[in-house]
Amino acid sequence: MHIGFLINTTEPFYHGGYETRAWDFARALARRHRVTIYTSCGAAQEIEGVQFRPLAPEREYFNQKGVRNLTADATFALAVLKLWAERDRPDILDACATPYLHLRPAKWVARRWGVPLVATVHEALLHAIDGYVRQRGAGALQKPYAALLRGVYHTGLRAADHRLAVSPNTARELEKEGYPADAVVEFGLDLEQFPEPAKDPPRDRPLQFIWVGRLTAHKQVETALLALHGLGQDGL
Repeated sequence: MHIGFLINTTEPFYHGGYETRAWDFARALARRHRVTIYTSCGAAQEIEGVQFRPLAPEREYFNQKGVRNLTADATFALAVLKLWAERDRPDILDACATPYLHLRPAKWVARRWGVPLVATVHEALLHAIDGYVRQRGAGALQKPYAALLRGVYHTGLRAADHRLAVSPNTARELEKEGYPADAVVEFGLDLEQFPEPAKDPPRDRPLQFIWVGRLTAHKQVETALLALHGLGQDGL
């Protein structure tokens, strides 16, 4: 079986959450299937049994404020149409839903190929759009900007023939939004990189909290800090 993944950024070229998941998932599937990732990278190449096909050059997809570079996202969405004339077609196309703008072009390509389009959804974001727009400082354009993003979100999720959620919580939230997931394929961690902590950690040194993510408001790192503060007050 030939499996195609469509994603704007992925390991080993970019570092991030869904980038790591896509790379781990692709390598696991490549042990039994042929796997191609259509993405942003410098050149066509094979790494650990996974074929990479460049749709766009490597570039910054986030600006200095830590929010998405919409020009880069739009450029990648248009680049998806390069696959229209692709002859070496996969049997299924799995598109990372984020940032949603490319899902409609992906649907056109999948229909052209005669294959199903699967959207892998990491977060149900409908409730967060207004806050995201405020963070970007849209000012007087806040309402139309939010309406535009909601339109992109709805159009993208409706384009998929099937939807995968990366966690039970995401699946529950998608259900509430009217976009039920067909299955849950949970995010995995490499346990060799994250060994089991000591069952009885030494009391002579403080426990450490490590945050892995961008320090932007919608990541809500303060929720974890407040929870740890509460545990500290309870003597844990």
